[in-house]
Parts: sequence; structure tokens; C-alpha cells
Amino acid sequence: MQSCQKIWPCNVSSTRRCPNSCISSAESAKVVLKVNDLNSCSRPQLPGALTLTYNYQDVVRKRVQSYRSIREEEVDSLINLISESSSSATPVNLTEMLFSLTASIVFRIAFRTTFKTSGFNNHRFHQVVHDVEAMLEATQLLSSSLIAERTKTDHEDVIDVLLKLVREQTGFGAAQLSQDNIKAVLLLEYLKMIVKETFRLHPPAAILLPGETISQFKVNGFEVHPKTIIHINAWAIGQDPGYWKSPEEFIPEWFVDSSIDFKGQHFELLPFGYGRRVCPGMYVATTMVELGLANLLYWFDWKLPDGMKEEDINMEEEAGISLAISKKIALNLVPTKYFGKHQKID
Repeated sequence: MQSCQKIWPCNVSSTRRCPNSCISSAESAKVVLKVNDLNSCSRPQLPGALTLTYNYQDVVRKRVQSYRSIREEEVDSLINLISESSSSATPVNLTEMLFSLTASIVFRIAFRTTFKTSGFNNHRFHQVVHDVEAMLEATQLLSSSLIAERTKTDHEDVIDVLLKLVREQTGFGAAQLSQDNIKAVLLLEYLKMIVKETFRLHPPAAILLPGETISQFKVNGFEVHPKTIIHINAWAIGQDPGYWKSPEEFIPEWFVDSSIDFKGQHFELLPFGYGRRVCPGMYVATTMVELGLANLLYWFDWKLPDGMKEEDINMEEEAGISLAISKKIALNLVPTKYFGKHQKID
């Protein structure tokens, strides 16, 4: 992997139909996506995309927050379903359930019908997805020492405001804030770090949707001609040891006091692309992931099925024809409900 990135940060090849360039380093990605944004902002007219987008005439508006109630209702349904299994300590197929959650939200948003009443099932929906592809540190954060550090800052952020409310014994209406509430906010910040690190190690797609150059420019000495198809290797960039020490390890603490985000402004982390060609589903996806994960961790403790050890978990991944990444072997865990630990969230 290291030798590949060292030798081929930008690999230009040519086929009988058109030249191709594969970008596998953050530096090269910046040259292509930012410095030469106007020169490489087009998309190749691929047969699959042509069919799916009605000859590139479809229009999708930004309505992420307008579907908040749908996301919350479907997550509640998922929690209730898992609760039934937790009472009997029955393992649940998290891979299957999270796929159903995603499908349910998408169906209600896109088709105004539920996944269950649509006539689809998970197997059939998986097949449809396959056909479309073929066609195209938490404890430290919660410590009292961190809270104490907040008194030394020159400006207030949301945590400082919450601490002030605790000290003054004020709240909102009848509700009173405690340090437990503040720790919960910090924990959500750590959850966001976990999501970022997951996108680094396991991007939704190893290679982003291809772009196409409009005019000629150079990338690290390589001449890139017009009509060259650009492939951004998001997985290789996330594994670059020049940016990430021990890149194969899962370390959410990379993002403590770090401005690095996955929204396209930092080229060492590009799971959704950059700029005018950033994935339009980015906010939908991240909102669904954070909401779902927060509820799964809030309502349940999780353990491995009897007889299974941590080293037995298969972390292999596989890619479809479109190079979208998924877990090869489904994850089965046993949920245990937090009896008496939490109150119902309104």
C-alpha cells in the first residue's frame, strides 16, 4: 500500500476509448479538486448514470431537515424491534437491521410509502441495489479534568454555556442541568469522532464517482488531457501514512481538537468528494448514521453471542461493481436493554 502511494499518487493510463487518471494521495486530490476545480468539474456520460438520471435531467432539492420526523420514527421502530430481542438475550443481525433502517427511510422520503408495504423485502432490495451497481478517546473526554479546563478559555462555547447554567442552577422551564447532561454532550462529540474515523477506514465507496476534465493541466508532473476520466481513491487517501500514523488502526482520537472534517474541505479525508461535485446525499447519510448509532448506544448494552470472542469477528469487506463497500460477513450481537437507566426521550 505504501509503495503504491509513493509511486502512483497520480496514475494516468489510456484505453481505446478514453484516458483515465487515478488519484491516490491528498496532495494530488487537492491539485485536481481545488486548484483545477474548473478544469475537472464535469462528469463522464456513463450509460448507467444516463439511465438513472433520465438523461441527466432529474432535479433533487435540499430537504434534509424537512424529513427529520421520518428519520426519528424509523429509528424508534428499530429500537422497539431490538428491545424485543433484548428481553430474551437473542442475537440480532445488525447488518440486516441497519440495511432495513436505511431502506425504510429512503422509501418514505422518495416514494411516500413504507419499506414493509412496498412489496420489497431485504433480499429483493439487496438484489435491486446490486442490479443498479451493475448498471453503473471517550472516557478522557468525560473526565472532570476536561470540564475544569473549560474555565480557562477566553471565549464561551456550548459547553461553557451549559456549565454556567449548572453553576447558576438555572435551566429551561422545569428542567435542571447537571454534569451528567454535559458529559452526554461531550459523548456525542466523541461519537462524531467515531463516525469520522469510520469514514476514514471504511469509506462508503473506495473510489468516488468519476469526474471528467474539461481542459489540460498537470498533476505532479503528469499531463492530464481534456476528456480524461478522474478516479479519486478515497480509501487509499484515508490510508496515507503521511497523514495518518498507524493508518490501519481505529483511532477516533485523531480528531480531538482537530478541524479535519469529511465535508470536502480537507483532502486527507474525502469519503463524499469535494466542492461543487460533493455527494448530494452527504448530509442525509451522516444524519442517519449519527442518529441511528446514538440511539443504539443509548438504549442498549451490546455483547457477543455465547462462545464468540472479539478476535472471531470477521472484519472483511467486499465491494460491488460500483466499488461501494459493505461488510462481507453480517455482524450479529446480543442487545441488553438499559433497564431503569434512561428515561424516554421525547
